[in-house]
Amino acid sequence: MNEDNQPWYRQFWPWFLIALPATAVVAGIATVIIAVNNHVDLVKDETTKLGKMVTTETRQDDTAREMGLKATVHLVPQTGTLAVEVSTLPDEVILEVVHATLAEKDQQIHLRREPDGLFRGQLQPLQAGKWELRLSDVKHQWRLTAPYNGLDDQVELRPKAH
Repeated sequence: MNEDNQPWYRQFWPWFLIALPATAVVAGIATVIIAVNNHVDLVKDETTKLGKMVTTETRQDDTAREMGLKATVHLVPQTGTLAVEVSTLPDEVILEVVHATLAEKDQQIHLRREPDGLFRGQLQPLQAGKWELRLSDVKHQWRLTAPYNGLDDQVELRPKAH
């Protein structure tokens, strides 16, 4: 039988031309499924949206800078044991450990001052990655921050620069 006399569905080129857009449709559906199943929280900060402009609240950082605050966090990343030295004398502070993209890995620990002057606590063990440490008082009047890689055993916290 001559190839020109075959029905269209038995020839190569129609199927090849159908396969190209069909591949794009399958890839698009796969992309949507991946996007829906892997929701990422990218911004965790004091932000305000006014119209189309997004501004970051800096009041807490300014207060910490005016008070001359600084802190040192001593961590054992494998066990999550931590001790915090703060240059002021609050009785209780809050330490937030914020992952750059995965909100479910974030941790918040309320720490009370112990007799030796340090704040001690326990974190869930951290993976290496991009983290931010945030230390504030319980009324959230001031805040100290520092990037953290999940590996270092000591981190200096300062007011965030603008």
